[in-house]
Order: sequence, then structure tokens, then C-alpha cells
Amino acid sequence: MQNNKTLGFRKFIFPFLLVLVVLFARLLPGLRPIDDAFITYRYARNILSGNGFVFNPGVHIQGTTTPLYTLLLSFLGMFTGGGNASFPRIALLVNAFADSLTAVLIWKSGKKINRAAAGTAAALFWAIAPYSVTFSIGGLETSLYILLLTASVYFYIHNKTRLAAFSSSLGVVTRPDGILLSILLIVDLIRTLLKDNQKQSQSNWDRIKSILPEIILFCVPLLFWFGFAWIYFGNPIPHSILAKSQAYFLPQKSAFIRLLQHFATPFMGQHTFGAYWVGAGLVLYPFLFIIGARKCLKEILPASGLGSFIPGYIFPFFLWLTPLYSDGI
Repeated sequence: MQNNKTLGFRKFIFPFLLVLVVLFARLLPGLRPIDDAFITYRYARNILSGNGFVFNPGVHIQGTTTPLYTLLLSFLGMFTGGGNASFPRIALLVNAFADSLTAVLIWKSGKKINRAAAGTAAALFWAIAPYSVTFSIGGLETSLYILLLTASVYFYIHNKTRLAAFSSSLGVVTRPDGILLSILLIVDLIRTLLKDNQKQSQSNWDRIKSILPEIILFCVPLLFWFGFAWIYFGNPIPHSILAKSQAYFLPQKSAFIRLLQHFATPFMGQHTFGAYWVGAGLVLYPFLFIIGARKCLKEILPASGLGSFIPGYIFPFFLWLTPLYSDGI
């Protein structure tokens, strides 16, 4: 009887309570959108007002780097006032819901890799992490983006590679830097496929053709959006990225240093322990990541490229983009 109660708690009660924690942590502060969010809101408003995917009517400039989030807000705005919809409120609810799903997927992923306690702790920490809450109520696409990345990994470790491919593709349409996780997933999928002993009788080409559905599901959203952007805006690369490359002139590696500070202080320990905590966090959190990633990848995804996502995101990707980024971007 006790086992049945425990099973019921784990299956239904805990995820329900987890979602309540996520929602409470985000809805309690209320609306706190940052200035960049209103760029996306204006695009959504113009779409619903019949002006097209534009910031200023008649000027086809792609000034938002999150087309999927913009289209999602536009779709939901159709049922909540059209062009007069309260997009900050819609964004708050969308982000809170997305973060709820992310927390549940983190918890379920911990169960999948036989680390239920770690998954539970990670989900709870995610639910109340200051930066998680801040970006969620800030009204930007971060919550949706992280949900799609988390879902991609969740589907992948459950061998639902087609859903993983589609989810990772949507992640790229939400934010361009999502391509990093997509590349790691594709490389690992091909590596696993080529090493599959059950398909040794097949040629390498035949084995690659077996993932054709994954390739199609990954490419279709990207081709649809980039094709539209090329025709409508004249360039698939957002003009805002091109503009930032000319507008922001920062000291070398300053944005990269700021990024490291974020990773070193996920719970803003510097406010409690002082500035020296930044240095301690740069040692502590990578150490904990290495321990956890090593155990997970050893048991579930041997030699997987997924463990390279965070280091790859920090070092080569942001070192390359350092001149384009400033605080808050």
C-alpha cells in the first residue's frame, strides 16, 4: 500500500506541486518586461493589425531574432484582443507555462537516467532560480527557447529522434544559437547509427537514409522560415544582428566575462558572500557539472556530444560572438 502511495506521489502529486511552484515564482512578481521585449510585441501587433511582419508599416526589416515566439504571440493574440491584445500578459503566461513544462521534463529526465533524486533537485532549483524567473517575467523568448532545447534532449534520450529533430529545429527558429545543440544531436545520431552492430550488414549510406524522416522534420521548419525571410526581408539573417555588429563596440572579451559571471552566480551568491564568490563559483559549478555529466553520459549516452553543449556554448560560440553582445543581450 505504501509503495502505491509513493508511486502516486511521484507520478502525479509531485509534478503538480512542481508546476505550482514554477507558476507561483513567476506570477507573483507580475509583469516586468524589458525594453527588447516590446520589439517583439510590436511585430506581433503589426501582424494582427494587417501591417505584415514589420516593425514599421511598409518597411520590411527583420528586427527580431525570435520569429517563432513572435508568431506564437500573434496566434494567441488573435483570441485575446487582436491588435489590441496585451502582449506582455500573454508573454508572461506563455513563459510561465513553458517553464512549467521545462521543470517537468527535467524531473522526468532524471528518472530516465536513474538519477531520480538529482532530477527532482534540478527541477526544483530550476523552478526558483533567479535568472530563470527574471528572464521569464522579462517577456523575452528565453523560456520557450529553453523548453525546446530541454525537450530535444528529453526526446533524444528516450530514442524519440524524430520528435527531437523537430523540437531542435523549432529551437533554431526561436533563437539562432539553438543550432549548436542541433549540430551536437545530429553528430551523435550519425555516430550512433554508424556504430550500430545490428545494422552492420547495411552500407553506411543505407543507414544514413534510415534517418531521412529526422532530416525532413529538422529541415522543413528551417526551410520554411528562411525561405520566407529571404523573400520577405531580402535576407535570412536578422537585420538586428547585422546592426549590432556595427553598433556595439565593447572591450575585448567583456561580454564573455559577463557571461562567465552569470554561470558562476546562478543563485546570486555574490550578494551573500561577496564578490569573491564569483571566483568560487567559477570552480564550484563547473566541477559539479563535470561530475554529473560524466555519470549521466557514461551510463546513458556513451561518448555523446550532448555533454559538450554547455562548454561549446560558452567558449567557441560566445568567443566568436563577443563583439555582438553587451550586458542584457
